[in-house]
Amino acid sequence: MADAIMNRGPVLARRTFLGAIAAAGATVLAGCSFDSTGSGGAGSGAALKTLVVSVSQNIDSLDPHYVNNGALVTPWGLLEGLVATDDKGSGVVPAIAEKWDVSADGLKYTFHLRSTAKFSNGDPITAKDFEWTYQRLLAPTGAGSAATDGANSYKPSLGIVGATDFLAGTITDWSKVGIKATADDTLEITLATPNSAFLLGMANVSMLLLHKATIEKHPKDWMQPENWVGSGPYALTAWTPTASIAMKKHSHYWDADNIHVDAVQGRVLTDNNAALLAYRNNEIQVTVPNFAVISKDKDLMNQVQEAPGYLVYFLQSMFTKHPAGADARVRQALGKAIDRKALAKIAVGQLPGPSTVPQAVPGWDESLAIDFDLAGAKKLLDEAGYAGGKGMPTIQILDFASNPFIEATLQMWEELGVKTKYNIVDVGQYSDIRYKPIEDPNLWGYSANTFGGLPTWNNWVIDCWGPASLPFFSLPTDQVDAYLAIQADESLDGATKTARLASMIDSYGSAEAKRFVKLANAAAAEPDESARIKGFNEAAGLRQQMGYQIPLMWGPNPLMVKPTVKNLHVNYSPSGFYVKGIEGSK
Repeated sequence: MADAIMNRGPVLARRTFLGAIAAAGATVLAGCSFDSTGSGGAGSGAALKTLVVSVSQNIDSLDPHYVNNGALVTPWGLLEGLVATDDKGSGVVPAIAEKWDVSADGLKYTFHLRSTAKFSNGDPITAKDFEWTYQRLLAPTGAGSAATDGANSYKPSLGIVGATDFLAGTITDWSKVGIKATADDTLEITLATPNSAFLLGMANVSMLLLHKATIEKHPKDWMQPENWVGSGPYALTAWTPTASIAMKKHSHYWDADNIHVDAVQGRVLTDNNAALLAYRNNEIQVTVPNFAVISKDKDLMNQVQEAPGYLVYFLQSMFTKHPAGADARVRQALGKAIDRKALAKIAVGQLPGPSTVPQAVPGWDESLAIDFDLAGAKKLLDEAGYAGGKGMPTIQILDFASNPFIEATLQMWEELGVKTKYNIVDVGQYSDIRYKPIEDPNLWGYSANTFGGLPTWNNWVIDCWGPASLPFFSLPTDQVDAYLAIQADESLDGATKTARLASMIDSYGSAEAKRFVKLANAAAAEPDESARIKGFNEAAGLRQQMGYQIPLMWGPNPLMVKPTVKNLHVNYSPSGFYVKGIEGSK
């Protein structure tokens, strides 16, 4: 989630796939200023020297190798990779690699690094630095590769030879991984199968370059400003996780002439209203728009820029002891009973989201859309033996903040004759219980989530609810605790843990989930693009029929940008944009 991970576009409740941070202190922050650079802030009246941006969540880490809120800020310019996304966010441009070659079979990418590329301390950047960075990314830690807080951030959809096996610990020989520095300025990456989305995936935050010497010298404190050495155009100058982050342009960057903003500051404003007030007062120049408030303000709406099709709001099934939860017809009925057009009217700025793959993904087929069909939903319940909701458990939606469109969803389900419950807990409890079996046999439910990222099939079928994660949701409830215990067992080596988890899926996972895995993997390996898209549509359709995830709405990646800020291009990253090329005036 997002990538897939961070939500930059909610209207009524900000969340990520892994949770959100409480809004304590946001009102106080709205009136603060921390421009420590002396170079002119948002309302200084001078040429744009410092760009000030609101950040919707506490910045808990800056390590790109694990899922955390640092993904909201590090891609602004603290770190850079081999490639970067283009202005539209749907393609790539050269970054530290000035060019690359692709073998005739589409399996080997040879990246040629710039001779002028340097870290923020002046150290030259070499291909060995990239190889070391990616070996660190893939080092087995038990964190796994899934969109949850603290998990490893590697994207399996990249398809690098041996990468997921090395991460899982099933192979320990790094030479078997398809990442090799063959010269100081040359890095080769070999794929298992051709992947048309590979280059775009290489722009993901997980693939940004780190400085080996700093991390080895300061293994616990390398992210602190006094120790920071980065690969992007900015060096870290200040960081308070619950309040702010600041970075300043350095002279060693290979393309410093195209960095027009001297400094960038992020202000942690977890409250929508506080962020909007700071924006109106010219204390910040970029923020996530609160459409529910600004929708009738033409001037502010004209300042909104969006990357469409970034987010899917969805409900994730929970494990229940009641047999209704194991019946796909019941899950399908709940999906059909939702009027998504009505939900989109409640959540201003969002679109009806009838599938778990956004329509922005090229080749999306209308057959994936779930139609609002209350009569059809009731018929499915009848066929499952729950006519009029009789015999159904109470259905809860687990959440960590009250949300009107979730309340509306529950009301729609009540039209089926079922009892519902809105279970709002604190964010820590939410994260702890959403995957654990519900003890009450008369209670079932879904957790409220969002997932965002690139508009590619790889992102929405491989990385999100993909082969590595979807079969887990098909396990019988009485096997879930055993599966989670194996995952959490730190005494097991990677190979043993992987084998035991795979054995559980093989023994207890559903036939449909296993078929989905085959379809998704086959589509990812298909070299013909039209056949590939067809295969992904089929896999996504099967996944939707299983109903473990119920889509609600689609959302953009939106930012509200002051007219004085020029050449800011909103992209599909959690950070929303890259500072390079941005200009401005008073």
